[in-house]
Amino acid sequence: MMPNVAVGVFILAMIGLVWLLQERDFDQQMAALERDAQWAEQTLRVNMQGDEVFLQGIAREAAEGHLDGSTFRARSRHYMQTNPQLSGIAWITSQCSTILQSLTRNMSTAAKPLVPGFITE
Repeated sequence: MMPNVAVGVFILAMIGLVWLLQERDFDQQMAALERDAQWAEQTLRVNMQGDEVFLQGIAREAAEGHLDGSTFRARSRHYMQTNPQLSGIAWITSQCSTILQSLTRNMSTAAKPLVPGFITE
C-alpha cells in the first residue's frame, strides 16, 4: 500500500511541477509580448514626432514664402524615400481648403489621397 501512495504522490508532484513550469513560461511570454508592444508604440511615437517636425518645418517655410514648388517636391520625395511610413505629402493652398474639408467629411476611413497631385515616384 505504501509504494502505491508514494507513486501517487510522485505523479502529483510531477504534474504540479509541469503546471508551474507552464505558468511561468506563459507569464514570461506575456511579459515579452508587453515589452515588444511598448517598444513598437514608442518607435511609432518617435517616427510620428519626426514626421510632424518635418511637416511643420516645410509648412512654416511655405507660409513665410521661402519654399517654392520644386523645392517642396524635392524635399518631400527625399523625406518619403527615407521614411517609408508616409504614403504621400500634399501641398494644399488656401484656395483648396474648402475642397479638402468636403472631401475629408465624405471619405471612408480607408487610406485615400485627400486631393489629386500627391507626390509619387
